[in-house]
Amino acid sequence: MVAAAAFAILVCYALFNQPTEEDQIEPAAVASPRTPWSSRSANQSRKWTAYQASLVRDASAYQSGKSSRLVLMGDSITEAWVGTGYGSPTPRAEGVPAVLNETLARHWPPTPLVLAISGDQTLTPSRSPSPSPSPSP
Repeated sequence: MVAAAAFAILVCYALFNQPTEEDQIEPAAVASPRTPWSSRSANQSRKWTAYQASLVRDASAYQSGKSSRLVLMGDSITEAWVGTGYGSPTPRAEGVPAVLNETLARHWPPTPLVLAISGDQTLTPSRSPSPSPSPSP
C-alpha cells in the first residue's frame, strides 16, 4: 500500500511539475553544462569530462592550412569515426576509422579532425524555441 501511495505521489508530481515553455528554451549557441541528469553515472561523467578536455587540446592544436580542412563535430555517432566512445575504443565502432581513412581522408588529407563526444546533446524539436509568428500583410 505504501509503495502504491508513493508511486501515485510521484506520478502527480511529474504531471503537475511540467516545465514552462520558457524553461524549455535552450539556445544552441550556449553550452549546456554537464549535470548528474545528463549522465548515466559518475563514471560516465568523468569519462566525458576527460575526453572533452582531450578534444579541447586537439582543437587548440588545429592549424589552418596545415591540418585537414574538414572538421567533423557531433555526438556518439560522429565520435564513432575515430572508433571510440568517450575516448576509449569501442566494439560498436570497429572498422569505422578505416572507412574514414578510405573515404573522407582521401578528399581532405590528412585525416579529418573529429571533435565529437558521446553524450553530447543537441536541441530536439520539443526543446527548440518557437519561431516568432510572421506579421500579417
